Amino acid sequence: MADRVKKIAVCLSEAHGYLNTSFLKELYRCADDSGYRVEVFNSTLDFSWFRRDDQVPRAIYRALPFDAFEALLIVCHSFHDEALTRELIEEANRHGIPVICAGGAFENCWTIQNDYESCYKDLLRHVISEHGARETFFIAGVQGEANSVSRLRLY
Repeated sequence: MADRVKKIAVCLSEAHGYLNTSFLKELYRCADDSGYRVEVFNSTLDFSWFRRDDQVPRAIYRALPFDAFEALLIVCHSFHDEALTRELIEEANRHGIPVICAGGAFENCWTIQNDYESCYKDLLRHVISEHGARETFFIAGVQGEANSVSRLRLY
């Protein structure tokens, strides 16, 4: 089908969050410039706060019509659910669709990772050296989440 619109599926949760809206805005622009359309599959829930066996909010991702897309982009850090991410990757692979994982490293897909640790070290160094902070405190974030564990180790 020659006139089929080229589409990229994006899976994330909490698209309304500031970082996600900024990311999606730029992705829409870049995709449009390249002749692609972006379709977002989103849940308003942060899965790290809900039971893993609560499958209703995850249903939107399981209903993805994989054959309608040229690529799948998973914003992994918004899911907090590795099992769901792996499930999406496996299903896309079965359909021959390339997968890109932003913020997570998984097999059988392309990975986009930032260098979070060096940025966090630079931030700590700056606050202490440039601003003279001596009495600091630490807020970890979500227990077990990779960036929270890294922040605690670096602190």
